[in-house]
Amino acid sequence: MKATLVGDVGATGSDWILLDGESQVSFSLPGFNPVSQAPERLDELLLGLAEKVGDRQVDIFYYGAGIGITDDTESMYDHFRQNLNVQHLEFASDLLGAARSLCRDQPGIICILGTGSNACYYDGTKLTNGHSLGYPLGDEGSGMDIGRRLVKAFYYNLLPQELKGHFSAILPAHRMDFLKNFKGQKAPNQYLAGLTRHLLGIENHHFIRNILEESFSDFIECHLHDVERNSKINAVGSIAFYFCGEFEKCLQKHQLTLGNVLQKPIDALAHFHHSPNTQ
Repeated sequence: MKATLVGDVGATGSDWILLDGESQVSFSLPGFNPVSQAPERLDELLLGLAEKVGDRQVDIFYYGAGIGITDDTESMYDHFRQNLNVQHLEFASDLLGAARSLCRDQPGIICILGTGSNACYYDGTKLTNGHSLGYPLGDEGSGMDIGRRLVKAFYYNLLPQELKGHFSAILPAHRMDFLKNFKGQKAPNQYLAGLTRHLLGIENHHFIRNILEESFSDFIECHLHDVERNSKINAVGSIAFYFCGEFEKCLQKHQLTLGNVLQKPIDALAHFHHSPNTQ
């Protein structure tokens, strides 16, 4: 029997669901971004997929960072067909994955707020492409952007006294030590985004609220400035999920309404492709 494999693939990691008859298996593997990572990284991902899928014949729906930006998709097709027993294979952007997980086949405004950020309009089938500049020029409202603001506040000595101890346990005391470590990071945007997990539990402190509000406001002004008032804004990603309340308050200040929010799109994407009328 033919199986269906659905993947949500970022640069850091990827989430997959294998649908085989009535069974459903979820697993995580390394990620891959064809824009910023070498083909060897894709080989690592495919090795993991081959172990999970075995000799099953599969239809694959791959939603990933960098898809549509690079011309390497044809090469990716070849790699997949060489390593897996592929019957049908579709590559689509992570933005389309977000749209289908949040709205299925209904129109809506879609945002990604995770390590990076983007936004677009979805008509129920196609996207009006987002225009994020990505790292390091864009990604407003993302984990990277929030992390960058935290680092600046720490080393510019802008943190309130009661927060200094909290971040002193996370960041090197001396600026040059931080810069040396930061320059050695293979994925500096992911490193900065990782700092946001240290905000959980202190997000209601006025200084942290201000950082979140400034970051989300920049995102709204850059990416949602031409959206009609009272429009529903749907969002996917860890930042949207964990700081949902702060994001909603910012939207309300711009006379916008928060719609659906998902931490990860994979379960909704699997449901989308498991429905007969979406195949």
